[in-house]
Amino acid sequence: GEIQESFEAFNGGDTIRLTIPYVANQYPDLNCRECHQWAENSVLGAVSLAYSLKEANAAAWWSIAPILLMMCVFALGLSYFLGRLLKPVTQAAENMQQVVSQAQAGDFTGRVEVVADNEIGAIANQTNRLMETLEESIGTISKDVQSIRSEEHTSELSH
Repeated sequence: GEIQESFEAFNGGDTIRLTIPYVANQYPDLNCRECHQWAENSVLGAVSLAYSLKEANAAAWWSIAPILLMMCVFALGLSYFLGRLLKPVTQAAENMQQVVSQAQAGDFTGRVEVVADNEIGAIANQTNRLMETLEESIGTISKDVQSIRSEEHTSELSH
């Protein structure tokens, strides 16, 4: 005597079935037992409704498809934007790594290319000033060492 719901596979698609029993009761505007000789709460019959979910599923996919498409477009746009945003940073980092590697090998002539007028550009400028200072300092020390060596060599020859 209770309403029942069930899901069924029917004609190649899912179907929801709702079965509503018609129970012999005395309703305010209808008394079933006046015409039928049934006990109170006896089931006299049932109404069964079936609804195909195939159309509902199709409608759901058509509702979701534009959202998925917009998400894909957004993801592509975001990846493009992040690529453009991060490209100067990665270029500066690679360039700086090359210049520092040269400096570790004793070559202080390398310079970092300034690709932006922001914090990355400021770091590149400061690295270039550091390399210039090192180049001048090491050059001066080199000249002083050569000068000392030549003086030592000259004094050895005179003795």
